[in-house]
Amino acid sequence: MATRGEIPYLLSLIDDDEMEVRSNIQQELLSFGAELETYVAPYLKELSREQHDLLEELLKHLRRERFDKDWYQWLIIDDELQALEYAFDMLAYLDIGYSKPSLRNLLDELASGFKASERRCTPKNLMEFLFQEQGFSPPKGAYYHPSNSNLVLSILNRTGIQITLSCIAMLVGARCGVAIYGLNAPGYFLTFAIEGEYIQIYDCFRRGGQLARYHRPAPTEGIDMRAERMRAPTAAIIVRVLRNLMNAYTRNNDQRQLKIYHQIYDELIKALQVGKQ
Repeated sequence: MATRGEIPYLLSLIDDDEMEVRSNIQQELLSFGAELETYVAPYLKELSREQHDLLEELLKHLRRERFDKDWYQWLIIDDELQALEYAFDMLAYLDIGYSKPSLRNLLDELASGFKASERRCTPKNLMEFLFQEQGFSPPKGAYYHPSNSNLVLSILNRTGIQITLSCIAMLVGARCGVAIYGLNAPGYFLTFAIEGEYIQIYDCFRRGGQLARYHRPAPTEGIDMRAERMRAPTAAIIVRVLRNLMNAYTRNNDQRQLKIYHQIYDELIKALQVGKQ
């Protein structure tokens, strides 16, 4: 079995003219498992386009292996927002591999920035911080590009589709003690917060602006039934994200990626149905 010190040598032969040599090199590289992505990072700039493309195919294979192994962990996480973050982290990993900074670090950084702004920790102030000061906004072009459903890329690029921006607000809010909930609606994905006697709707696609406001009935046995009925559970959010990704790859005519996400979607639907039994 090859060692890490041999990785530069293995990479130099990844596009060897002899198919047998190439196959052996690929097997040696695959033997490193998911950690290969980290090990090869220092050498990427030295690779030719062909070498880079061949390596990327190996990394995609390893990402899918790790994804298939760990993906369903979010279904057994009790905390809804922790489960949501885990699922988005795994989807980002499948798309782009290990990211630096990580999704957790990116969300932590946004939360730290909000706290440092010395604003009161309220939903309205959080929305203003994210969608006005930090500049998160809808895509200016290529709306259906898959990157707009990737939380890591959306944070780095400060853009994303409606559900992506909403989930960023929810996950940053959780770090700041500001409860933001998802609101699933046909053709839209909004957010809401419970503010005293009212339920306030926010639209992350319109600079986090306030929309409708509803009077909140008295909670029954400590449970706010109206808010609970409105809240989009994590499973529903992830199902919708996967549908968006399938739509994106369909529009981009990327049949290979469409097949991958269609399989993930179908298997998740089956798992959710089994969980209800």
